[in-house]
Amino acid sequence: MFLIVSEFNHTKFFIFILSVLIVKGVRMIDWSLVIISTIIIEIITLFGRFVFKKSSKENYFKILKKLNARYFIHFHHGFFGVIILLVSYFYGFVFLFNLGIGFILSDLVHHFVILWSITGSPEFHLIYKNDGL
Repeated sequence: MFLIVSEFNHTKFFIFILSVLIVKGVRMIDWSLVIISTIIIEIITLFGRFVFKKSSKENYFKILKKLNARYFIHFHHGFFGVIILLVSYFYGFVFLFNLGIGFILSDLVHHFVILWSITGSPEFHLIYKNDGL
């Protein structure tokens, strides 16, 4: 009995499970849906940022002051995409899986292509600190 358990290769089992998960995920990707959702999400984000002059940084600083919090985690829409992607992966919702990838790509494009080229900084903050406390 103990020989069977000790001979079990955990690494090979983990690699097998991971490869099955990756193959399923790759089969779920519809690149046209990913690109269309990325563009739509990014247009909405750009409208909020440059047309309506809304920045999440301003909102987070208001929350920090109101709650008297020392730190506040910036929740990017890419994080929302990761949540959608993981939940839809395990439930098999192909549309939501691709939408999750669209949210992630939109966040990456927004910070590391558009904001960096326009403002000179990617403005990719994970945690805001309240220096007043």
